[in-house]
Amino acid sequence: MRPGDILTLEKGEIRLVCPIPESLAPEIATAANDPVIERNIGSHNFPKPYRISDAVDFIRMNRFEGKTPFALDFAVMYNKEFAGIVGLKDIDYQDMKAHIGYWVKSSLRGLGIATFSVELISNFAKDSLRLHRLYTKVVHFNYASLKVLLKNGFIIEGSERESLLLKDGYHDMFILGKILH
Repeated sequence: MRPGDILTLEKGEIRLVCPIPESLAPEIATAANDPVIERNIGSHNFPKPYRISDAVDFIRMNRFEGKTPFALDFAVMYNKEFAGIVGLKDIDYQDMKAHIGYWVKSSLRGLGIATFSVELISNFAKDSLRLHRLYTKVVHFNYASLKVLLKNGFIIEGSERESLLLKDGYHDMFILGKILH
């Protein structure tokens, strides 16, 4: 993929679109203000409150070094409705690996959207980017995300004890990985 290319990945009612259309910024901001997303994402870089300008900044963020992507983010569409975000970041072409992350808005959880989105982007990482490995971390109480990853062939490789500080104290993070080839 090169700057300016439009990429679409599809499976059934799920459609992933990259780059993310700027017209989705209001929907992204509304969905991202869900406190469950903020708590489960396990990142201190997720703005609170999440404003439309934050969504625009996210959409416009540089994801290329020259013509080579170091991050790719997709809008997840479900029956033409914005459903969430899935992406690869820290794409490492030397060791052929990348971090995967995703979230789905509250009104569409439990429909398999995250599971199919992770499947689609994993296949893209393997077939198009020729990556060897995907990895991520999941906060220990985020069972839904853990289930999505395990269904997609990720395995728990370890844990980081008390590595995430939230308002209610420290939390463990599971480390997961998947070998693609």
